Amino acid sequence: MMCSKNPVWGYKIMSKKWLIILSIAGAVLLSCVGGFLFLSMGLYRIFGAQDTPWPVSLHEARSEHKTQLWKQEDFGERLLPRITHSELEYTSYEGPLGRMGAIASREVSGLSKPAIIWDFGGFGGIFDGYADEHPANNDQSIRQFLDRGFVVFLPAVRGEHGNPGVFECFYGEVDDLVAAVEHVAARSDVDPERIYLMGHSTGGTNVLLASAMTDIPAGVVSFGGAPDMAHIVSGGGYGVEPYSMASEVEVALRSPNRFTKYIQCPVLYIEGSAHDSSAARAMERRAVGFGVDLRVVIVDGADHWTVLQPVKGLLADHIGSGKSGLPSSRAIQRAFNAAAKP
Repeated sequence: MMCSKNPVWGYKIMSKKWLIILSIAGAVLLSCVGGFLFLSMGLYRIFGAQDTPWPVSLHEARSEHKTQLWKQEDFGERLLPRITHSELEYTSYEGPLGRMGAIASREVSGLSKPAIIWDFGGFGGIFDGYADEHPANNDQSIRQFLDRGFVVFLPAVRGEHGNPGVFECFYGEVDDLVAAVEHVAARSDVDPERIYLMGHSTGGTNVLLASAMTDIPAGVVSFGGAPDMAHIVSGGGYGVEPYSMASEVEVALRSPNRFTKYIQCPVLYIEGSAHDSSAARAMERRAVGFGVDLRVVIVDGADHWTVLQPVKGLLADHIGSGKSGLPSSRAIQRAFNAAAKP
C-alpha cells in the first residue's frame, strides 16, 4: 500500500518507497525552477537592465576596464582609398596607439572654416566612393560638405587601412575618433566654434559614444546609430563582435544610452520612420530627465539610407550659413519632403 493509518494521530503516513519517489521529483522540480530563475536573472542583467544609467562617466568606466577580446583581428593592409577630389589629401593624426591614417581637406592658412569629422557605416574603414556623387536612395558620401568648401576629416581608426591595433567594435575606435576631433580642432583653418562630428549607422553609434567623451564639437549628428547595444546583442549582434556578448560590462560600455547623463555637447539623432526608433526615443526621454541636449528626429517616409542625402544637404546649408545650433525637426522633414517630390 501507498500509506497506512497512524493509530495515535489518525492520519495517513506514506510508505518509505513513495517518500523517496516524491523527494526525488521535488528535487528535480526545484532544480528546474532554480535554473530558470538563475537564467532569467542573468538575461535581465544583460538585457532587462539595459536602461539603467551607468554609475560613472564613460571615460571613467573605460579607464577602469580593459576590454576583453576573444579574437584579435584587423582588416588587413588594405590601403586608404584613392583621392578623387582635388581638395583632399592623405594625412594622419595622433591616436592613443600612434599615428593613424586619414583623408582630409588640404590645410589652407588664413581661413576659418566649419569642419566635419565623418565616421562611415559598416566595418572596415573608408569606402571607395566616399567623395563621389551617389543616387538619392543611398548616398553615404561626404560630397555635400565638400561642395560647400568645409574642412572634411575622414579618420581611419585602429585596425583599419594598416593602422595599428585591432578591431574592438565600438570601443577603442571611439578613443580614436575623439583624438581625431582634437586634431581637427588644432588646425589653423578651422573655426573652433563650428566643428561637427557625424556618422552613419555603425559610425553613428561611434559618434554617440564620443559625445560622452568630448565637449569640442558644436554638434554631434548620428544617422541611425545604435543607442542600445543590449538590444542589438539580444537579436544576435552584427556577427563580427570580438568581445563576449554575454558580458554585461562589455555590452554596457558600448551602449550610448547607459551614458546619456554624461553627454557633453548637443546631439541630433536622425533616422527614417521605416526603421525601429524605440531605443532612440528612450534615450531622448532619459536626456530630458538629465537636462541633456539630445534630440531625436524620425523622418516620415524615409529609411536608413534615403534619409541621408537630403538631410546632409540641409546640414551643409545650415552650418554654412552661420546659423547656430542644429536644424529643427520641422526643417529636416521639409528637406526630405522636398527631395522626395517627383
